Amino acid sequence: EITHLHTQQFALSAIRRTRGSPLAAMGACESFFYGKEPDFVEGANGRLKTGMRVQTQWTRDEGGDDKWYPGTIKRLFTGNKVKIRYDDGDTWTGASMFVWDLNGRPPPDQEAPPVVQGMVVGTVVG
Repeated sequence: EITHLHTQQFALSAIRRTRGSPLAAMGACESFFYGKEPDFVEGANGRLKTGMRVQTQWTRDEGGDDKWYPGTIKRLFTGNKVKIRYDDGDTWTGASMFVWDLNGRPPPDQEAPPVVQGMVVGTVVG
């Protein structure tokens, strides 16, 4: 059983191992609590990796505005989950199936409409 004392001891040990860097120590603590980070997870338009530029939509169902927000993947979790830090500073952790790689195929509502080319045949009456 993990107790509060064990958690404190692990955190202090992580800080020592990372030469006092609190940010690096937080990453070590995250691995302790969530397990080893996978190499990739499956996103909406392909495989996602830590450090990739991505976007998610804040839907009206979630109380949002249906706009797309860009960010960077900070961590991957088993079970196809990701942690994103958005460009505006917010963070989100959730299912990777809602995350789109900015370099991949765009979401359907962001795709350019098809260009239709044709020829008009007829007689000009004037």
